[in-house]
Amino acid sequence: AARGAGSRGPSSEANVPGSGGHGQRHDATSMNVTSALAVNASSPIIDKLSVFTSASETFAKKNTNATIAETLQRFEPVVAAARDHRLLVRGYVSCAIACPFEGPISPAAVADVCRRLRKMGINEIDVADTIGVATTDAMHAMLSAVLTEIPPADLTLHLHDTFGRAADCVRVALDLGLRSFDSAVAGLGGCPYASTPQRRAPGNIATETLLATIAAWGGHTRHHATAGAADALLNARKIALEITQPK
Repeated sequence: AARGAGSRGPSSEANVPGSGGHGQRHDATSMNVTSALAVNASSPIIDKLSVFTSASETFAKKNTNATIAETLQRFEPVVAAARDHRLLVRGYVSCAIACPFEGPISPAAVADVCRRLRKMGINEIDVADTIGVATTDAMHAMLSAVLTEIPPADLTLHLHDTFGRAADCVRVALDLGLRSFDSAVAGLGGCPYASTPQRRAPGNIATETLLATIAAWGGHTRHHATAGAADALLNARKIALEITQPK
């Protein structure tokens, strides 16, 4: 993810499971919260727990086997446990633009889920264009609604690049004050619901695309200021493509 650094613009920060070095933030999903906290008690490597819901009732039921309200109820003990262990909690909201089953999702519905997560005590909200269908107009409308509930410093944008519009949506978000974005090297990942029998949908916005978009917008990241980071990213992209696109 790219995380903001005050008025200087976005900076780069990794969200990775497991141990690591300076500048990394370690996440554990709510499904593994008990074991994660037990491990963390003896060897503190986790800074943040992540929980997942949706702005679409149908998607919530298919993805988590629960309604939106039921997912939020499940989060309550997770948030309480995180607070007891001085951990942050990130709440993901899937289908913030559209749902593969319900179609377009209203910005008001997304904002309402974000409000409920915030009221519960969740520190950071991550809104996701799960199937990658956002246009710049749709992204502006959704983020504008959410920003009435969540300050931009506590908001992250998760983009899938199904139709090649993710970079345009990053620019919209930057203009609205967001400084935190999810990405994946070489565009790995993606949602199976975004694919068709004829075509596998691309994954998350590529990290290299995200960084280039931020730089072109006039921002800068920790990646840009770190010696050797560009070469490391290119090497990671090469490895990822060798795995996903073998000759």
